[in-house]
Amino acid sequence: MKTQREAPEAFSEVVRRVADGECEVNCSRELQRLLLALRNQATAQMKEVSGSLTLKLSVACDPHGLLSIAYTLERKDPKKQTSRSVCWVTKGGNLSFDMPRQEKLPLIEPPRQQFRDVVYDESGDEVESN
Repeated sequence: MKTQREAPEAFSEVVRRVADGECEVNCSRELQRLLLALRNQATAQMKEVSGSLTLKLSVACDPHGLLSIAYTLERKDPKKQTSRSVCWVTKGGNLSFDMPRQEKLPLIEPPRQQFRDVVYDESGDEVESN
């Protein structure tokens, strides 16, 4: 006589029940954060970027058939584009941000400007301030 197997429970139902629904809520929240980070970085870098969201379920079973399920989420946002600097290596092995073969130009301090408060009336015209 053949034994009939149960159909597998839908994975979405399992995720919905893990940690009394906390797993599903956190998955949704982290997915939204990832999507926002992807959109922002793709716009800032003007190119396709990628990230990931990994859900790990750790399942343990005792000899009596009692299962425990724990979860962890790991979100990897897209790499942010950063600026870079150009520098040279000195003979002594240090960094120099000045080109070694270029003469240094004398720096001239610009004249300081005096600033004043400006007040405008309702029509947008400037009025004298004290």
